[in-house]
Amino acid sequence: MSVKSQWNMACPKCRRDDCIDIVASVTVRLAEDGTDTDASSDQSHEWGDTSVAGCKACGHIGTVREFRSADAVSLPGLDGRETAAVLAGLRLVQRELSRGEFLPQGVHSIFDEDGAIEPLDADEIDDLCERING
Repeated sequence: MSVKSQWNMACPKCRRDDCIDIVASVTVRLAEDGTDTDASSDQSHEWGDTSVAGCKACGHIGTVREFRSADAVSLPGLDGRETAAVLAGLRLVQRELSRGEFLPQGVHSIFDEDGAIEPLDADEIDDLCERING
């Protein structure tokens, strides 16, 4: 199981999920040679969306919330205009589906890979657009 699947977190910069450090509040027992988290009566580790998180792979630092929103879909190789065009196309398909309209044959065959896959419904398209928007 990965950090991304367990905690829904990845670095928003490099997308890695195996080197995330989080600044947490912990209770420690003081000892002559230092501190011991296992010896304390309260061994909890508290952190939340506003806690600082850092990626040791690329050096990015942000909040846990930012690392959680790293599940946003990135469209590698597309610039802002191209991403906007993809979003506009998705929203047009969503609108037609919501109105009960049929998609033109050429578009429908792309949308369901000529019947090979179950196409996204309007709600799933909305979720995808939100993920692309980040």
